[in-house]
Amino acid sequence: MFCPKCGAQNPDGSPFCASCGAQMAQPQQPQQPMNQGFGNPNGGAGNNNLKFDPQEMVNDFTKNIKAIPELGIPSFVMLGGAVLFFISLLLPYYKVLGISVNLFDGGALHWLLALVIFACTLFVAVTKQTLPMLIQGGVAIVYFIFEWIFQSPDKSVSVYVKSVTSHGAGFYIMLISALAIAAGAVLKFLQDKKQ
Repeated sequence: MFCPKCGAQNPDGSPFCASCGAQMAQPQQPQQPMNQGFGNPNGGAGNNNLKFDPQEMVNDFTKNIKAIPELGIPSFVMLGGAVLFFISLLLPYYKVLGISVNLFDGGALHWLLALVIFACTLFVAVTKQTLPMLIQGGVAIVYFIFEWIFQSPDKSVSVYVKSVTSHGAGFYIMLISALAIAAGAVLKFLQDKKQ
């Protein structure tokens, strides 16, 4: 950086010239408006966090996995939701006449989808990127609704069997985990809106 008055070379970012004491011109940084919407390629609320770039997600994951304590509350809420989600897979989803049924009894599709959602939630929570976190929160809620519909006894089951069917601990823990995953994403979105 050169002084505009005497031409002496100074370290970059120096407020004054070391030779003559003249004020150095500071480079102007363009300011972004605070109210940017989702349609803006730079994201919302003046940040670049509402985008989806897989390579950047991998880079963020490898950088953030080394600094777990610095992830922040939204990521920890999502990670807690992911752990609860995994635990819910092992618990009874519902009970019929005292017989417990978990998701592994529903077939390979159920537990394969659940394991993919679990792994994706862990990955997305560590990347700390808002848009993928919001998408993952929505996926967790939709999966819970999917399981609620397809794991419950169907309409062809007799009224007696329906009357002795109850939801198990896995159902309620999956509900809490899906809400926690979505809540972590919403917290991250709100956190970014404040900045």
